[in-house]
Amino acid sequence: MAQKYILIFSVLCVLPFFSIVQAADEHVWLHVEGQYIRKSLLCDDPNGIWMGCGAAHRCNSTSEESNMGLQQNKVNWIAGNGVNLVRISANNLTDWPSAANYVNNYLAPLVDWYKAKKIYCIIDSHYFMRAYSSYDSVPNYASPFWDVNNASATLCRRWLDDWVYIADYFKDEPWVAGYELCNEPVVASPNPIYAGTVAKCRNNYLECIRRIRQVDKKHIFFIGNGNFSHAVSIKEYWEDGLSASERYNPDPGYGQVVFTFHEYTQSMKLYASAGGYVNDELGRIQNTFHVPLMCTEFGHDDVIYGLPDSEKRLFEQEMIEMCYGQPDFWKNAPLADKAYPSRGIPAVNHIGWIMWRAAGYTSADFTNSSRWTDIWTYAAALQGSPVPNPIADPTPPPVQISSQRIQVKAYPNPCDINKAGNITLEMSVDGTSQLLGCVNIFSLDGKLVRTLLPSGTKADWDGKNDSGDNMSAGIYLFSVTDTNGRKKTGKIALLK
Repeated sequence: MAQKYILIFSVLCVLPFFSIVQAADEHVWLHVEGQYIRKSLLCDDPNGIWMGCGAAHRCNSTSEESNMGLQQNKVNWIAGNGVNLVRISANNLTDWPSAANYVNNYLAPLVDWYKAKKIYCIIDSHYFMRAYSSYDSVPNYASPFWDVNNASATLCRRWLDDWVYIADYFKDEPWVAGYELCNEPVVASPNPIYAGTVAKCRNNYLECIRRIRQVDKKHIFFIGNGNFSHAVSIKEYWEDGLSASERYNPDPGYGQVVFTFHEYTQSMKLYASAGGYVNDELGRIQNTFHVPLMCTEFGHDDVIYGLPDSEKRLFEQEMIEMCYGQPDFWKNAPLADKAYPSRGIPAVNHIGWIMWRAAGYTSADFTNSSRWTDIWTYAAALQGSPVPNPIADPTPPPVQISSQRIQVKAYPNPCDINKAGNITLEMSVDGTSQLLGCVNIFSLDGKLVRTLLPSGTKADWDGKNDSGDNMSAGIYLFSVTDTNGRKKTGKIALLK
């Protein structure tokens, strides 16, 4: 039976002064494609779905932040609980005098420590697109909503400038999964003078992304919305009133965006059977618009006060089950109060989650602030994607793709076009090379990119289109036909 042969090519654009470090970890890069975060094309599971399961690294005060010995203890504690992802959540604009001070004295050491433990980091600027009333959870409704078109306010201006600095610093670091640009924007205010708008919130995100893309072409953006990043408000900010080309597309030309949501017990219920609609709405978005989602914050904290721990524990289990997409996930869990049988059928799958948060000074503090470890550590061990490994043999043997032993070889694979110059395609039948008649390269939507002129039994592609322009990173289709009319197709992946 004929089989398709998927070929993976890579173009490594490596700055000379960073070549050794980047080459070593090139297989670690994550990227967005369709409705999932995916692994590097250079790892042992090329382009496989990657699911992050983690906890937030948080400080409740500036005194915590200045104690780097404490930070290392917290890193060790989080890593010891089996996560593959951490959200570094900081009030960077108010706790540090400059972006350089924040990066050099806090952020870079944390990323390095987590990198050494092979844990990805999401960098979170923990703000509401307005000032705080308290250190963590309450926005100052008497402060103006940020406006990048009139960024005279110190925090808004620093937010833009700091993100450019951070992105420029980490642009070549694959262990940084990406940037959560703003924790939970809050448009509403009792005083109309200080209220924002949907359009203003969206424009703030767009301008921040535009500036970052001038220095960083690769990292993923994690983006919320102006209603505390609730799941049911994603539609209002990234779908309603937008043209087809604008919907869920705040990163045009790159498409590296994950739409985030934050939920707590009873703030928005999950399953329809319990009176909720979060599950159904997320399923509609993921399956209609084919974009990735992630719950970057949930936990035990009170939003509706007075709820018993039993209800909060049920919520945490159902959130994790929903994100993973497996009904009855908790069936075999060693929990006395396991959420089984499921009260609903998850409408999404493999969207990732991050527990809020490990904070405080001791292991007991970390455990208490991230309640409940018996829930999320069990799930992280089963759901989290393993660390990607590099391809053991970058030039695998040809693969038989028909009963005639028709084979297609591509080499070098992976390929650095800047060094090799060309990617070569060959076809053979029963071990005999065939004269090639026609070789075409197409985009995934079927548009012709390049018609190659074979030379005997080989055809070379230099990664350009028919106009001589370098093609962007992505997956392309090829069609190879020999002079006897035998035709085979496959995929080419270019990584930059």
